[in-house]
Amino acid sequence: NREAIRDALSELEYPIHFFDFETIDYAIPQFEGAEPWQKMPFQYSLHVLKDEGEAPTHFEYLHADSDDPRPGLTEQLLRHMQESGSVVVWSKWFEEKRLRELQEALPRYENGLQSNIDRLWDQAEIFRNWHYIDPRQKGSWSLKNVYPTFDPDRTYDDLGVQEGTEATVKYFQMVSPETSASEAEEIGQDLLTYCERDTWAMVVIHKELSELVGRDPTASPWRK
Repeated sequence: NREAIRDALSELEYPIHFFDFETIDYAIPQFEGAEPWQKMPFQYSLHVLKDEGEAPTHFEYLHADSDDPRPGLTEQLLRHMQESGSVVVWSKWFEEKRLRELQEALPRYENGLQSNIDRLWDQAEIFRNWHYIDPRQKGSWSLKNVYPTFDPDRTYDDLGVQEGTEATVKYFQMVSPETSASEAEEIGQDLLTYCERDTWAMVVIHKELSELVGRDPTASPWRK
């Protein structure tokens, strides 16, 4: 549905931020103010597209210690996010809830986090509303099923971490005192690569959809 896709993309404003959290949840809260099974961000990936046709710039953060990841992550996030432009996520409700929880836990960052909340834009809506359908999605609008339909040479099968639950388990293992420094470093790299793949997938999908509906006339290759 080119008209619906074009209308959706017209809502975006540059610079466009393609953003994703990874989270961990503890049955017994580990940090002050946390609740049982509350999903706490420990990592993010961010691709920033400053203007149409430009290659995006990548930023990332991974909390490498066993203490509360929220203060360090939030401080870096607000440094990396520009003050204007859309924030593209996959399933807005998840990222918005995490950002609001960060506001509650860290009220000194409330205004900066609210700016990001106000600019959230859900790329998954295009696929959830069936404006774009490909048989290779197998009826799913999961990012891991949608992305390969736009870049068939890229899946998640080559990664050391391939999905969100595994990322949570790996992070817990990485910060465990029983894990060697070399193993923790390897896990950390796998986590960074996995999270970056998610935001890169959104960049590719945005570019391909824009070209499909004629909003991006540039032919600059962005594929890695």
